[in-house]
Amino acid sequence: MALDDAADTESAAVTEDAQTTAEVTVEEVTEQAEQTVQETVDEVVEMTSEAKLAAILAAQPADVQARYGARNPAETLAFFGIEPGMVVAEALPGGGWY
Repeated sequence: MALDDAADTESAAVTEDAQTTAEVTVEEVTEQAEQTVQETVDEVVEMTSEAKLAAILAAQPADVQARYGARNPAETLAFFGIEPGMVVAEALPGGGWY
């Protein structure tokens, strides 16, 4: 009977170790998956923002687009961190730029 108890104890220990290893592996895989999903979402949001801006700039009249070389609208909006959905207000406007 002592051998049976020892075998049962060893079997239980092996089962517990396997379960702990499986839980750690599941946690690691879950963390990696969540990180990959977040990176993918960030890339899609960034591409979507850039695509929206490109579409808006391309839809402007030809006389407005003719001044893009001097105004650099895409670069200006990127520099100031303006994103779709933001509200921009001009406070105390004066002469000149910025």
